[in-house]
Amino acid sequence: MAVAKAKVKRKRAARLSPEQRRKSLLQYAIAVCAERGIASVGHTEIAAEAHVSIPTVFRYFPTKADLDADILAEVHRFFIEGVVRPHLNESVSAKESVMNVLLAFTRAIDEKPNYIRIWLEWSASVRDGIWNLYLEFYEAAVGGMAHIVKRGQDDGTIRKNLDPKDAARITVGFAHIIAHMNFSGNTRSTIEHTIDSLVAGYLAVPNGE
Repeated sequence: MAVAKAKVKRKRAARLSPEQRRKSLLQYAIAVCAERGIASVGHTEIAAEAHVSIPTVFRYFPTKADLDADILAEVHRFFIEGVVRPHLNESVSAKESVMNVLLAFTRAIDEKPNYIRIWLEWSASVRDGIWNLYLEFYEAAVGGMAHIVKRGQDDGTIRKNLDPKDAARITVGFAHIIAHMNFSGNTRSTIEHTIDSLVAGYLAVPNGE
């Protein structure tokens, strides 16, 4: 007597509202993107990770360009809204605010590593169609840091001879050093000491000046 083979049920995604589903798919997309690279993320891979049909992914992200733009918009939002903006006008010196932004970025490497990996790849995609989107993010980040530098020049904690935008560009660029230090195995205390060296040696007004 033949034994009937048990049917293997495909795992189904939980029922969610359209907005919840979109947010969920976006997080799956970010995870896949961080692992495989921006160019390798497609609707099929996201559907497999999220346990939904491919048409479901297309419903929320109609094209590959839409998918890339939404992934990068979320990364943009996270860094500007979550890392830079909270420190623009906080009630501490601007010198401390610069430190706080860089320390928040350092924490994000542990808390949101997928976002960091995507950002690192995105920042080097100078020949890709997504470069213009990176420039929008970069200008927002530089603008935010320049605002803090100007505040520091007013409150006397940041050198007045610095051009605010030049100082902001160097500070934003320093995020790459922090990420590289982290991924190459440096300790948190070493990274924090390096951040302090940048702020104290380049931005801050020397004691007694």
